[in-house]
Amino acid sequence: MSVEGHLTEVGMLDVLRLMCLSFRPKELTVMRGGETGRLVVDGGQILYARVGRLAGEEAVVELLRWREGIFKVIETPGLFAERNVKAPLTELLVRATRTPVMPKEEPSSAGLPRLSPAAAHDTALDAALVDLFARLEREVARLEGLHAGARITQAVPVFEDLLARIIDTGTIHLTRGFCDAELSELLARQAGISPALGEAKVEAGKISLASLRERLARPSLSEAQRTALFTELSGGVLGLVNALFSRLVRSLEEDDLRRQWEETREAFLTDLIAALDAVQH
Repeated sequence: MSVEGHLTEVGMLDVLRLMCLSFRPKELTVMRGGETGRLVVDGGQILYARVGRLAGEEAVVELLRWREGIFKVIETPGLFAERNVKAPLTELLVRATRTPVMPKEEPSSAGLPRLSPAAAHDTALDAALVDLFARLEREVARLEGLHAGARITQAVPVFEDLLARIIDTGTIHLTRGFCDAELSELLARQAGISPALGEAKVEAGKISLASLRERLARPSLSEAQRTALFTELSGGVLGLVNALFSRLVRSLEEDDLRRQWEETREAFLTDLIAALDAVQH
C-alpha cells in the first residue's frame, strides 16, 4: 500500500509524523525539481535519510524545510541495513525551524554597537532553550525505555526531572525566575484540573512528587486504581510542563524566535503524550 501527494497540500512534518506513528517499516521518496530525497522509518523512528550529497540528520533537516515537491510513501519489506539518523524527529525539527535572528544593536558610550538588553536576553535564552530541549528529549527517551512491570512508579522520578530542568532554566534566564510562590500558585491551579497534584509540594525551588510515588507503590492499590491515579498524575504533569515551558517562550521578545519555539513546544508535547501513553500500556 502506498500514499502519494504534494507538499503544498500536506506538509513534510505531517508526512513524517504519520510515518512515525506506524510501527511498520516505511520508505519516503520526495522529488522537487531535479532533487530527490529518500527517508526510511521503522519502529516509529527515522533510521535513514539522504538528499543529494546530504546524508543522515542533515538530510532530514533539509527535507523538513521543503515546501514544494511530490512525495510517495511505501511499505518496505524489513529493517534498513544502514542507519545514519539517531536524533528524534522533534530535535531535528528544532534545527529545521531555527532561522538566524539578527539581534538589535544600540550604540555604546564608546560609539561601538552593542546588543540591546532585549536582544541579549533573547540570545541567551534561545541558547538555553536549545540545551533544555535536548535534555527534555532525553527524559522522554527515559520514559520510553522504562522496564515493564513497574513502569508507573519508575515514571514519577522522570516527571520530577522534567519539571526540574525547565524550572532551573527559568531560574537562570527569567527576570523573576520560578520562585516558590509562583510554583505553588501554578501547582494549585493545575491541581484544580488534576486533583492528584494536590499531594505534590514545592520544596526549595523544586516540585516534589514523592508522596504520589509512594502512593502508587502501595500494594493495597488495585491495578485499576493505580492506572487511574497515574493517568490523572500524567495529565497534571503534562499541564505543568506546558505552563512552565510556555512561560519561558513568552519571555522572548523577538516575534519570529518566539513563534519557532512555540512550534517546538507543541512538537515536544506530542512526543511526551506518546511516551506517557506507552508507559500505561
